Amino acid sequence: MTGIHSRGLNKISLKRFRQPKVSLCCHVLFLISCVFQVMEPFVKKMWWCVYWVGLGVLSSVGLGTGLHTFLLYLGPHIASVTLAAYECHSLNFPEPPYPDEIVCPDSPSASWDAEASVWTAVLAIMAKVRLEAFMWGAGTALGELPPYFMARAARLSGGADDDEDEDDELRDLEELQRKQMNQEQMVGVWVK
Repeated sequence: MTGIHSRGLNKISLKRFRQPKVSLCCHVLFLISCVFQVMEPFVKKMWWCVYWVGLGVLSSVGLGTGLHTFLLYLGPHIASVTLAAYECHSLNFPEPPYPDEIVCPDSPSASWDAEASVWTAVLAIMAKVRLEAFMWGAGTALGELPPYFMARAARLSGGADDDEDEDDELRDLEELQRKQMNQEQMVGVWVK
């Protein structure tokens, strides 16, 4: 009987032991979901900043074509915010990251004065796009660092300087061009 009785106690104690664990797990999951709901706007803002820093890095890299990403992304973004501000007579549309389209608020902003100076409107629009512009600029600065460090490492290593080879090739090319010009002039003298 002792063995059967001890098994019954183990089952009862296990049930009591599992109930607090389940309750604790539910509370922890609830707290985690609350934290994620609170953190969601911050995570969106962080990814928005990462996006603009990445575009800035691509700008300094040049995408291999020398095309500046300001012309592709930041310039049109500033232009769309500016056009929306003048169409809506307000800057009260959502903060970044913007939805696919900028939606005008129902009533114009009291702070947006149509008769205010142009500089006031320009400064208000600049304040609206300052995060994107700053992140893009930080990205261009970060994109300049790898070539700098590569050139510095090459200089410090004392390796062969490629500039001397290029100078020699340039001199040879200029000399060939002078010889060709002289031959063309001589042929021109004989033809005339």
